[in-house]
Amino acid sequence: MTDSTDNTEQKLELPNEDILFKIWLSPRKIFRYLHENKHDNLVIGLIVLFGIFSALDRAAGRSLGDTWSLSAILAFAIVFGGLGALIWYYIYSALMSWTGKWLKGMADTWSIMRVIAHSVVPSLVGSIILILLVIVYGHEFFRSDWMEDNGSIATVITLASIGVQVLLSIWTIVLFVIGVSEIQEFSIGKAILNILLPLILIVVVFGLFFIMLDLFLFG
Repeated sequence: MTDSTDNTEQKLELPNEDILFKIWLSPRKIFRYLHENKHDNLVIGLIVLFGIFSALDRAAGRSLGDTWSLSAILAFAIVFGGLGALIWYYIYSALMSWTGKWLKGMADTWSIMRVIAHSVVPSLVGSIILILLVIVYGHEFFRSDWMEDNGSIATVITLASIGVQVLLSIWTIVLFVIGVSEIQEFSIGKAILNILLPLILIVVVFGLFFIMLDLFLFG
């Protein structure tokens, strides 16, 4: 009777809003559901949004408004931020799947993409302040003199935004580790190693490439 009930619960489809809400407090259960049911409704959308918001954040940090128009900044964020995030996270997921097999993990590339997409939910919530600032201040928000022109209000908003984003980014990392641990059936330590190995591999490959290039050109 218990097994029948469990199987029925597993087959019940969770609405997207339930997934986005429950991922905060019941991440292991949600990642298991996503993995077992191959629930991919939100994967591309979440990663694209994360890429766009990250690009807008970098544009503000680099004061692109001093030389770019608002439309150019938004177009760059939407096209290159969104598309770039999809390409990067697909490559990273493929490397994680590959290096995960060294550690006896079984998750494929798309399974890891699914984990990444749902892990960034807290960071997306943290970006709400950024979006509100863009809506309220427009092009001015991306200029280097934005804080000077808006005085203490801008300073308080910026510091509050940074604080919120840091805290939610930490929770994103925690969710990512838990998700990898769940789908790869790893311990937390092994999951962290699986996350770091592709980054180490990329650094080593690029390091060797530039060393060889230097030797070829100047050796």
